Amino acid sequence: MQQDAAVFSLERKKDKCMNKTAYIFPGQGSQFVGMGEDVYEKYDCAKKVFDEADEVLDYSIKNICFHGPEDELKRTLNSQPALLTHSYAMMKVAEETGITKKYPPSYMAGHSLGEYSALASDHALKFQDAVRLAHVRGKLMNECAEKTAGSMSAIIALKKEDVEAVCKDTGTYPANFNCPGQIVISGESDKIKEAAKLAKEKGAKLAISLAVSGAFHSPLMQNAADNLKPFIDKCEMKMPDVPVVGNTKARYLKSVDQMKEELANQVCMCVQWEDTIQLLLSEGVDTFIEVGPGTVLCGLIKRIAPEAVSYHIGNIEDVEALLKQEA
Repeated sequence: MQQDAAVFSLERKKDKCMNKTAYIFPGQGSQFVGMGEDVYEKYDCAKKVFDEADEVLDYSIKNICFHGPEDELKRTLNSQPALLTHSYAMMKVAEETGITKKYPPSYMAGHSLGEYSALASDHALKFQDAVRLAHVRGKLMNECAEKTAGSMSAIIALKKEDVEAVCKDTGTYPANFNCPGQIVISGESDKIKEAAKLAKEKGAKLAISLAVSGAFHSPLMQNAADNLKPFIDKCEMKMPDVPVVGNTKARYLKSVDQMKEELANQVCMCVQWEDTIQLLLSEGVDTFIEVGPGTVLCGLIKRIAPEAVSYHIGNIEDVEALLKQEA
């Protein structure tokens, strides 16, 4: 991996035409109380997004974003539309302030729920439909979680093939291949405990239980995927302005049918995030901009590609700092 990184860095210096920027969007877990309030008050474009989300959802998602309480924001049916709304609002701010002119997007990608944010920001999916789908997605995933006691665990510092072997032996599933040394597994709660124990026996440094309500990105979410499909099918979609890399196969989404299939299937399939970033690197991307709350994806990129440049824009301070940065 280090050798590959060095080769990429050398080639990047040789060919300035390769320099490209990818905009990436976070998934559930990045939310926090207070997110978006500052940009709502300063930028009319952000205010319009949050107000429109409230109108579509018929309840105040902006009030939950700005004031919580945290337990309410953490609820899956709220956190997902909240994250999408904040990310989309920040993308509008990026467009209005000139960030997207300074760093023109060549590609987009999103981690789990962030894929909806990416497609909306890339004009493939209308924001109104995206925020409605995010709410329905969260609701259906929560219903699945209530029927089956599931959980997730992050396995730290264990090789991919060893994690896959652990999953096979315990009846659990890889859920997120996030970066080297960080793989999330998903499944029934008792089996996840067994898998965490076995992973440590195989040499994992840690097995961290995640604060989620169910076995997301596993076959235990199949009913949620099936019930989400009719809602997705009703949405009008078009090809994005720039290529979007899908979660489930780390490949470009090349048709509307493929995009709709991806949005449903990714609920119950593994997120191939490391492969997504590697694909973008192979295309000449050397700059990543995380759009939305938190810096989780920037942290993963540092583990995957230390030579790449990554920025985040989640508030006014981030926007102003990036505008001052030399491109």
